Amino acid sequence: MDIQERLKYCKICSNRAYNNYGVVCKLTNDKPQFKNRCPYFIEDSAEREAYEARLFDEKIRNGSFASKNFYSTHERLILLAQHYLPAEFRIKRYKIGLYALTSMFLIMIGVIFLGVSFGGVYSIALTCFGLAIYAFILNWKNLKVDALELALVNKEGITIAGGDFISWSDVTLVYCNLNLMKQGSYLVLNLLGKSEPLKLSINGSIGGSIILTICEAYRKMN
Repeated sequence: MDIQERLKYCKICSNRAYNNYGVVCKLTNDKPQFKNRCPYFIEDSAEREAYEARLFDEKIRNGSFASKNFYSTHERLILLAQHYLPAEFRIKRYKIGLYALTSMFLIMIGVIFLGVSFGGVYSIALTCFGLAIYAFILNWKNLKVDALELALVNKEGITIAGGDFISWSDVTLVYCNLNLMKQGSYLVLNLLGKSEPLKLSINGSIGGSIILTICEAYRKMN
């Protein structure tokens, strides 16, 4: 952990102070020297909220479209999700076969036709929906069985499969990152004490917007 990573804690700590060199610890009147987490860290809730707001503006609200960063949820959805959250939620990657992909396409076509329905177009829309249901039935076994667990989420934090547990108290921002050139979709977590965010690939999961909403619902329960 370098000095800049340590200062992420200091900037939202009630024991922070300032001198000619910038932010220092008022207990030692010096730059932070701790290795992992300061034993004297006391979170300043108001400063933490302001810090997260600035980070949101920097990464999402004022970010360029080229950054591919998206906060694809809303405070009302987060509050609604909190009423229905289970004790824990498992983020999984599902194996979706050709039939399932075809069904998704047919559903979209059906919705489009229903949106502009007139005359005999109803039959086309119903045919699309019928074929979509048939495709899902054929591929349902794969959708349910072939699943790889990516992470476990609860009100305490998120545990990455094969990795470490991350407490929500160490997370300052959660958002989605979409990179069409690399065909990748990621859940991104900005962390205190880390210069680089944690990226979790969510390709083949239930969808970035849903996962983001669920993670934020758990995170904001604390």
